[in-house]
Amino acid sequence: QTTPCASVGTLSTLPRRSACLAQPTAEMIGSSGYLPVDEEMKQSLTEQASGCRAVQVVVETKRPRLVAKETIPASPGLADDLDKVFALAADEEPCMFVVNIKDENGTVAGAGDKNWVIISWVPDAAAARLKTLYSTAPKSIRENFLELKFKDMQATEKGDLTADALMKVAMELAAE
Repeated sequence: QTTPCASVGTLSTLPRRSACLAQPTAEMIGSSGYLPVDEEMKQSLTEQASGCRAVQVVVETKRPRLVAKETIPASPGLADDLDKVFALAADEEPCMFVVNIKDENGTVAGAGDKNWVIISWVPDAAAARLKTLYSTAPKSIRENFLELKFKDMQATEKGDLTADALMKVAMELAAE
């Protein structure tokens, strides 16, 4: 038995168990570049953004999606919060840190409410399959939060996670 499936602007028939009807696997989602996000992450980056400095984001592999693992509350100064953010980086566990660069002290001139830096923490010691899965995470974050403005920062060793490195990227974002 076949089922209609839209394909490249035409209607074709494919077997019922076709890719267009199948549940997406982690490999399919990873290769498509899109991972949905959980509700806590949505709230942290939108409704509660003013009180949130950063969200540590991980990929849940059972139901492939991005989830908020930890949230760092915002203090008046961005620099004061970065040590707390960077301390969450584990040696062999990739994650994303989505950092709100606007603070009460005006550390980053011109930073707006919707300016966030995405730090991709993918250590060299991480498993190859995790490196592949995390390579799509920044794109997924952007696609889930079209109203926000992001700039990427890569880190593969703890020495890459510095306030100076983040401030450089934050200033570039604020100037855009």
